[in-house]
Amino acid sequence: MALAGGAGAAFVIAGLLLITGGTLYQRYRGGGAHPVAGAFHQYLSALAVTGTLALLFERGERVVWSGDFIFALAWSVAMLSVLAVLLLLRMLRDGDVSRVAAYLYLVPGLTAIQAWWLFDERLSPVAMGGIVLAAVGVALVLRGGDFRLPGRLKGGRN
Repeated sequence: MALAGGAGAAFVIAGLLLITGGTLYQRYRGGGAHPVAGAFHQYLSALAVTGTLALLFERGERVVWSGDFIFALAWSVAMLSVLAVLLLLRMLRDGDVSRVAAYLYLVPGLTAIQAWWLFDERLSPVAMGGIVLAAVGVALVLRGGDFRLPGRLKGGRN
């Protein structure tokens, strides 16, 4: 399903903002929960929403169970979902929330690099520029705020 009129970009931006907001909320409100219990409740809530949507909108296509499909499904569930969320919750519990949130901005670029490496997908110059820009932004955040703008960029007197 293609999204016309900039709706796709709006969903991407909304996703990044919601991930950041959820990270901040988790850090300040969910810190006392055990990571496994917290992940369980998050997945149970997500199942209720996505399960309902699937029942409403799925057309009953048949799933072809192959070795590749089973591997991809197991990888998605075990590594990309369960372990990734547990790692995120651990990082939030032990670290600075701004540093943890900064790492999330590396995910799209690293996914694009992985697709290029594993599946020979092309990286456009704009995509490469975005990856570099995100990496530089994350590096500045992780550096600890020692970055200073030159006087002419701050609007001050030279």
